Amino acid sequence: MWMSRFFFAASLFLLVVLFGCVWPPIGDPFSSDVNGLSDEQLGTLNALKDPRLVEQRTLSKSDLDLEFDSDDELYAVLGFAKEKGFGTFLGAVKSSFSDGNNVTMVLLANARGKALFAQRIEFETFSKSLLLYFEDEQHYTFFDSNAGIARNGEEFRLLGFSDVQQISFAGETAVVPVNVLGPDVLSFGFCEEKGGGFWRCIMDHKGDLGWSIIAAVGTCTVTVLEVPLTAITAGALSPLQIASLLGCIGSTGSAGYIVYECAEKLMDNAPRMDSYSQLGGECFACSEGKRWKMTLVTMKAVVEDDRLPDPDWLTPNEVTECGSGTASYVFEVQDCGKNRASKEETAELPVPILSLQQCVNSDECCPAGCTSKNDSDCGVVCGDGVAEGTEDCDLIDFKGKTCETLGFAPGALRCQECTFFTSGCGNCRTDNECGDSNACTQDACVDFTCKHASIANCCQNTADCNDDDICTSDACNSSNRCQSTPITYAPTGNTPQQGNACSQCDSLGLGCAQDLLVPGSNACCPLGYCLADGYCHSSCTVVNSKTCKNGLWE
Repeated sequence: MWMSRFFFAASLFLLVVLFGCVWPPIGDPFSSDVNGLSDEQLGTLNALKDPRLVEQRTLSKSDLDLEFDSDDELYAVLGFAKEKGFGTFLGAVKSSFSDGNNVTMVLLANARGKALFAQRIEFETFSKSLLLYFEDEQHYTFFDSNAGIARNGEEFRLLGFSDVQQISFAGETAVVPVNVLGPDVLSFGFCEEKGGGFWRCIMDHKGDLGWSIIAAVGTCTVTVLEVPLTAITAGALSPLQIASLLGCIGSTGSAGYIVYECAEKLMDNAPRMDSYSQLGGECFACSEGKRWKMTLVTMKAVVEDDRLPDPDWLTPNEVTECGSGTASYVFEVQDCGKNRASKEETAELPVPILSLQQCVNSDECCPAGCTSKNDSDCGVVCGDGVAEGTEDCDLIDFKGKTCETLGFAPGALRCQECTFFTSGCGNCRTDNECGDSNACTQDACVDFTCKHASIANCCQNTADCNDDDICTSDACNSSNRCQSTPITYAPTGNTPQQGNACSQCDSLGLGCAQDLLVPGSNACCPLGYCLADGYCHSSCTVVNSKTCKNGLWE
């Protein structure tokens, strides 16, 4: 594939060189920025692109320096080419292809006008730069300073280091071979009308004209007529321009007649268009909930030029409109020479008529009172009382669904925002379906709804049995009942009372307690202690069937 890309890129270079007549003076190309390409030739070069090309740019010498590092292999082969006598830089092109590869071609010349290509191929993983001495597609030599391949017809020969070093162009006098131009370039973009395109016509007579006349035609097109090469292909030459072209090439005999005939074939070949409109048929539209009947209009355009049987329509050549007022449309067509023509067609549409308020499918109208159930043009509307489309329900329309059809026990199915709500549906049919794993509830199915009644004095853990009595030990037994066990202590004489008047307790940090055994007698005890017989007793101490709790006898 890279070989075919090479030939395409090489052909573009040769087209510019031969038809552009832009050979710069012989000199040191590596000290100047001579590009050698005019704006017209740049346009021609960009117009003749391979379909696989993503981008193609012409490069000057300074562009090359920006594009590649000074130690790039390309500069090594350029230096080797200079050693072989090819020191004139004519121009360069970089082509980027859709598969990610790039090919850079540099065109060099020697003092005798012989051309040599330097080619740099960039793949994803590596790049390679070579020189090419090209005669035709069957005779060429690829090489760098170390090795190469030479082709002579069907014979391919591998060149070693010594073979490459012996390559010499000193005796060469031939100019750039023009036969590389066909068919890769001259057939590219031809306008295949009846009678053929200009360049096709010229190439068909190449035997009568000769390559010197063909090259002169290309040169004169750019230099004398000052139009790009594609102008002839596009049929843009007037009779005066044809006369100037013949004068430039200096041919008035048979060769001049052939060139004139080929140029005249593309005279006045721009497409000519006609357009018209037809009223017929009915169409409908909605406005303010009403269905209106209108007239359908069809606008068409045709190409009158019978030399363009297959034009490239830039816009459709037939448009149908349904509406009111004025309808207009611009049609555009392009011939194979890239000439464009346009035509606007305008039609006045009859006034709409109020139609019967029918619910009709596929008439692009949804009158008031119609729904998606009886008119496919109506959208789904939540809240209109009609369950349709993706709606579960709409108000009281449940699409025939009930709690039971949805897999629930009988109950009241509800509709909210056109979505089923099943909270009113029953959730049981038997008591066994209502078990909640709670030992303190009585589970039962009542009216298809689970009921859970609490069981009195039932507990599931010790926390459920706390009776807030500090003198009992609380627990939940195996029968799920609370048990409270009293905690009591015998009186001790370990903590005698202090002071014998309550007025002294605060200063001692104690509380005032009343003696159980001596009515009316008070003394000071630690907070939470009770007083009996002159001694302070802790909580849960029992004296005379009374228990001390939080500083009081109970």
